[in-house]
Amino acid sequence: MKTICKNLRILTAPNSGPMTLFGTNTYIVGSGKGICIIDPGPENDKHYDSLKRILAVEEASHIFVTHSHLDHSSIANRLSKEFSIPIYAHGNPSGARSVFMKDILKFSKNFGGLEGLDQSFAPDFFLMGGEIIKGNSWTIEVIYTPGHLSDHLSFSFKEKKTLFSGDLVMGWTSTLISPPDGDVGQYYSSLDILLKRSEDYYLPGHGDGIKNAKAYVANLKKHRFA
Repeated sequence: MKTICKNLRILTAPNSGPMTLFGTNTYIVGSGKGICIIDPGPENDKHYDSLKRILAVEEASHIFVTHSHLDHSSIANRLSKEFSIPIYAHGNPSGARSVFMKDILKFSKNFGGLEGLDQSFAPDFFLMGGEIIKGNSWTIEVIYTPGHLSDHLSFSFKEKKTLFSGDLVMGWTSTLISPPDGDVGQYYSSLDILLKRSEDYYLPGHGDGIKNAKAYVANLKKHRFA
């Protein structure tokens, strides 16, 4: 585990690969009693043991999940049950599909694009975007940012003016958009939402932190149009 700054640490899961780079980033916000965990990660015993060691000496009050892909969410239910930590997420990818994607799915047989989806994921609290959630030494603003996945959320850590961007904005490459739950139209709209915000430092689901993030996001838009 690495300390990024006061009240903010990162633990990267050992699931490196061509789609995950070094692995999925799990973020620990706060310290002591009332920490929150952002993207607890994949179902991996080594990663789970690392989280258990943290929770042996600290107490978590919230689990936040950016989106319900297996490498971000699948360990959440196990962690929640063992340590009685409620899960906060959008948690409804099929319901959040755009009308266009719903129509494509309706009239297409054997449609792909559902790989990697955590079909058993079920948060305790459903987030739609716009919520402000306060904890011990932290405040999280929820931002609905579909595109990579239709239930994708980003989280603003208000005290640090830092954005947890999940897989919408990653630290080493442009994100995968795989229909029907990935939608390039929603992706562009979500990038526009981020460009209007004040945060200029992002902590992504994969890869290193992104400085000058708004310029980085603008370049992502150019990359897709090129």
